[in-house]
Amino acid sequence: MDNTLLRNKILDAVYNAREKYMYCVFGFSDESEQSLLHSIIHSTGFTDYMFWGGYTDAERKCLGIFPSVPETEYFPISFIKFTSDKFSSLTHRDYMGKLLNEGVKRDILGDILIIDKHSAYVAIYNQNNMADYLCNSVSKIGRATVRCQLMPEGFIPDITKAFEIISFTVSSLRLDSVVAGAIHSSRTTALKLIHDGAVTLNHVQCTKPDCIMKCGDVFSVHRKGKFVLQENGGLTKKDKTRVNIKKYI
Repeated sequence: MDNTLLRNKILDAVYNAREKYMYCVFGFSDESEQSLLHSIIHSTGFTDYMFWGGYTDAERKCLGIFPSVPETEYFPISFIKFTSDKFSSLTHRDYMGKLLNEGVKRDILGDILIIDKHSAYVAIYNQNNMADYLCNSVSKIGRATVRCQLMPEGFIPDITKAFEIISFTVSSLRLDSVVAGAIHSSRTTALKLIHDGAVTLNHVQCTKPDCIMKCGDVFSVHRKGKFVLQENGGLTKKDKTRVNIKKYI
């Protein structure tokens, strides 16, 4: 959506909450879009809003703007559990591709939580009974036969996201050095990815390779994954910094 149009929609929702005691919940947005939405609302001084994706650690979230204290119960988010036959193995990309091919717009689709190679939960912005439609229309994903189960209202998936720890040393905590270590590439490759706009830092695209990172910074590399810079492990004898990175898998 055009940023001007988006801003106008947000300002209308804020006005309606303040003046007409109406609430509004927008569809799912990614972390970069959430940063933009937050900045728009922050500029108005409005505070009764929240982001919610159906569970605590969600990445894709809906924005809710309320006339009083925000409540998660007003978010029209449903979860569908997909289960394939035991001979098939489905990935995040398989679920995503199928749902998009079914005409699901990106703002309707929340996180896809892989349970195991045969099953996953998918968060849906349940507008116009979209969840029921998908449960009734999706019977195959790729070559796999799948069963769809609409989870009860208020269901929250009990899933802990998996991650691995990557450790390496850098001469400084420049973005290009940390990215290179995180994705096991050369610094030249990292520089190209940054200049090409393939790297976000704290959910905002960053094209400055000399940006100095700090503990807790979140960064993503297109097609490579999402990472968190943890506390550094001190200096080596050659005065290099030991770095620990958490990579979500």
